[in-house]
Amino acid sequence: MSSMDHQGDENRETKEMDERSLSMSHGQEPNVHRVGVPPKQNIFKEFQATVKETFFSDDPLRSFKDQTKSRKLILGIEAMFPILSWGRNYTLKNFRGDLIAGLTIASLCIPQDIGYAKLANLDPQYGLYSSFVPPLIYAVMGSSRDIAIGPVAVVSLLLGTLLQNEIDPVANPRDYRRLAFTATFFAGITQATLGVFRLGFLIDFLSHAAIVGFMGGAAITIALQQLKGFLGIKKFTKKTDVISVMQSVFSSAQHGWNWQTIVIGASFLTFLLFARYIGKKNKKLFWVPAIAPLISVILSTTLVYITRADKEGVAIIKHIEKGINPSSVKEIYWSGDYLGKGFRIGIVAGMIALTEAVAIGRTFASTKDYQLDGNREMVALGAMNVVGSMTSCYVATGSFSRSAVNFMAGCETAVSNIVMSIVVFLTLQFITPLFKYTPNAILSAIIISAVINLVDYQAAILIWKIDKFDFVACMGAFFGVFFASVEIGLLIAVSISFAKILLQVTRPRTAILGKIPMTTVYRNIQQYPEATKVPGVLIIRVDSAIYFSNSNYVKERILRWLVNEEEEIKGNYQTRIQFLIVDMSPVTDIDTSGIHALEELYRSLQKRDYRRLAFTATFFAGITQATLGVFRLGFLIDFLSHAAIVGFMGGAAITIALQQLKGFLGIKKFTKKTDVISVMQSVFSSAHHGWNWQTIVIGASFLTFLLFARYIGKKNKKLFWVPAIAPLISVILSTTLVYITRADKEGVAIIKHIEKGINPSSVKEIYWSGDYLGKGFRIGIVAGMIALTEAVAIGRTFASTKDYQLDGNREMVALGAMNVVGSMTSCYVATGSFSRSAVNFMAGCETAVSNIVMSIVVFLTLQFITPLFKYTPNAILSAIIISAVINLVDYQAAILIWKIDKFDFVACMGAFFGVFFASVEIGLLIAVSISFAKILLQVTRPRTAILGKIPMTTVYRNIQQYPEATKVPGVLIIRVDSAIYFSNSNYVKERILRWLVNEEEEIKGNYQTRIQFLIVDMSPVTDIDTSGIHALEELYRSLQKRGIQLVLANPGPVVIDKLHTSNFATLLGEDKIFLTVAEAVEYCSPKLAEDP
Repeated sequence: MSSMDHQGDENRETKEMDERSLSMSHGQEPNVHRVGVPPKQNIFKEFQATVKETFFSDDPLRSFKDQTKSRKLILGIEAMFPILSWGRNYTLKNFRGDLIAGLTIASLCIPQDIGYAKLANLDPQYGLYSSFVPPLIYAVMGSSRDIAIGPVAVVSLLLGTLLQNEIDPVANPRDYRRLAFTATFFAGITQATLGVFRLGFLIDFLSHAAIVGFMGGAAITIALQQLKGFLGIKKFTKKTDVISVMQSVFSSAQHGWNWQTIVIGASFLTFLLFARYIGKKNKKLFWVPAIAPLISVILSTTLVYITRADKEGVAIIKHIEKGINPSSVKEIYWSGDYLGKGFRIGIVAGMIALTEAVAIGRTFASTKDYQLDGNREMVALGAMNVVGSMTSCYVATGSFSRSAVNFMAGCETAVSNIVMSIVVFLTLQFITPLFKYTPNAILSAIIISAVINLVDYQAAILIWKIDKFDFVACMGAFFGVFFASVEIGLLIAVSISFAKILLQVTRPRTAILGKIPMTTVYRNIQQYPEATKVPGVLIIRVDSAIYFSNSNYVKERILRWLVNEEEEIKGNYQTRIQFLIVDMSPVTDIDTSGIHALEELYRSLQKRDYRRLAFTATFFAGITQATLGVFRLGFLIDFLSHAAIVGFMGGAAITIALQQLKGFLGIKKFTKKTDVISVMQSVFSSAHHGWNWQTIVIGASFLTFLLFARYIGKKNKKLFWVPAIAPLISVILSTTLVYITRADKEGVAIIKHIEKGINPSSVKEIYWSGDYLGKGFRIGIVAGMIALTEAVAIGRTFASTKDYQLDGNREMVALGAMNVVGSMTSCYVATGSFSRSAVNFMAGCETAVSNIVMSIVVFLTLQFITPLFKYTPNAILSAIIISAVINLVDYQAAILIWKIDKFDFVACMGAFFGVFFASVEIGLLIAVSISFAKILLQVTRPRTAILGKIPMTTVYRNIQQYPEATKVPGVLIIRVDSAIYFSNSNYVKERILRWLVNEEEEIKGNYQTRIQFLIVDMSPVTDIDTSGIHALEELYRSLQKRGIQLVLANPGPVVIDKLHTSNFATLLGEDKIFLTVAEAVEYCSPKLAEDP
């Protein structure tokens, strides 16, 4: 922290506190600044702003503003083909740098491409083809000046592994090659689609740590695969895991190894590693490791040709097809089974290739301090691979080793890629026959030397120091590739990355705050041990937006803090807690679920002095439910937001009501579909002959009675029993009526028969094997999750009303056990019913014994009364169901959701119309999809704000929320309102730089003091991972080149620890990290005055 003198500040604060105490002693209110309420925005403007920030955060149309139509057309063409923009200013000096760089990377790529093609189980020429056409397309459409395009080791291995799982490359090489082109085509389509639809942020979901682990595991796997060529083994495993490979190696040790091959491979591998060492020691000799592979190929080929070592068992390439890429349009699978397989493989390979290329491009763009348009890059890479798939190429992307050589060789533009392509073209046309005697061992040595640097153990050590969860992701991906396969490693990497995101959004940090002595500043007492609590007041800070995914956790965590504090106070005989202050400064947003949680917290706090009860759960349902409870995964049900549930329940209620028209109208032939159009078609098509007027009279009469009974119960809470017994009265009266009048003879459908006796065993009726086992499993998961969501929501509602804590995980175990036993006793999925629970509550239930009483009554009914239901009309059952579900259409909740959160309203209506116009499954899918989309939006596009000083205070707040707040001349203060993780780190960095650019343009127009300091308020940043620290490092370097100093204010305990561990605090300077924004501004002010 800064060691600045705070004396003046302290005097001012002491004076302010004295004045405040004096005013309060005279009975006056202290000077309190009210929270500003931002002006209401037009709904369309709000939606437009959200869409812009989500998909157009880089403001790609900035250059089009205030331009003529013809100029806009030119800019549009230049945006699609950047070469037309920078090509106008291209000079001979630029070409000299690009020529040297292009020739250098060509000497590296030719031998590498031949080796990488073998990794992909393709003939050598296909590697060269992939370094001819794709770089030309990229040079025209790409925006990176440094990236070198071509096949890469990891993607080649991934593609080869996935393809050979479908087709044997040895037994069926033609179909294998066709599938490779198909996968390449769809890899390009995937990449271009992400770019066109501005979905580039999706690749950020593979964290830096996961990539380090995956690349390291893949590098070792690739190196182990090269033992086949390195040792001269002929029969080798197709598996990639270390155990299978080592078994294959040692099982052929006695007769399968070739000593001449080993000597060639070991000698040249030593040479290549030594050349790499020289280049690493002396940056000026970068060309040594770049040309070493080509020299190795020339020397080894000459050696084998002279000694005719191929006669002694040294495997050689033998033949590389001469000539440039033939067309492969007709070889792509456009139909059949392999189309789908190529599509799936292409998506995976395309995403990995894209992640690698964009990461490389961003690295060098940051080093040279220019902005890389990620979405434009994706379109360029996609177009390159689509064209490549039609010209006999397989997936190409940016190569880190070649791009590094390209950068160090002094490349200026993408022309270096064109130079490389020309060299590859000449090689294909004239030189390929010379590779005939090139030993496979040299290709293995080249690949081993190329991938060895992908094992970044230093990065892994740093990840361990900074973030243990990141390290788990890193090692999970590494061991997944190492011990299983590339696909498993990739799956583990993605899974752990997503798990981290889910953990971030479902378990936000909270902290107890205390007052730092001699200040008016309140900070986390764990980070600042000198901070003291205020007697009788508990101050808790919530370090996250409050959404459906974490609202219940936040409420329960606050209550748990309160319980812990009260127990501590009770033991020390201190002042009891009378006030709970929640610091909402890091809470950037809140949805309807969050507001409900605050309401429940408020009610719970109101009632804390009267009673605190506990009870055991009473509702039970399925294996899924029990598993979630046992493994404490209850937070997963929170991913169905309150808004989505309101919409889903409303749509389901109307669907259920419409389904009852069959019994209500007496229709015999009725559709099995549930969507409103099919149901109404079925209703009206049977209007002339299918309806039964007696059934309609019975149904309508008793529905009116049931609705009237519900109305009475709603008007007078003491008469809650009226709507409760109304259905039973309706059944008794209607059954008696039908029996007396024999209306069943007139076409009134009746129940006829209900099996007498208690539940028979159904253990033997459950499918324990076969196709239906899987179908039952899938249906059970969906039904169990919905039942669980409903039961827990109901339980939480009544627990909040009676002020006791509900253990969600215990509830799940209970519900699961209930449904498991139920499935074995002829029951289907049961859960908590809101209408029955409400009646249970109003009837004065004290414990779960009320359920036992109900069960006994049902038992007696099954044993003795079921024959009496024989003449009960189906219409009365329809009427009871309609009256029961009608209240599930909560239009008032939908109106409130619209007022509070428009995104929530979209989720609500999406779920509603999905159920209403399609099916229950579609509605549920829409509800879950929109809920997840909201989470992704939350974690990938965090809010940022420019802060200004509120007059007559040392408080800095969002200038949009507080229009009276003023900016500090020469200083830009930006607050980041989220933890900085791999999923948003690049966005945060680019958003800050965009704020800076906008501010500089505004200042330039108004002739104000230029920006010399950028202060980042880190108070809402509760955590940061390795990707986040890399983003801060890139931001720091970018600002340095602009002559702007970076200053941090109030990093939390976790963040400051990681900044020190990663040495970023040392890089930035300890004197540029402050406790508050006010202190940071005070540090900057004198230096602004010194600036000429």
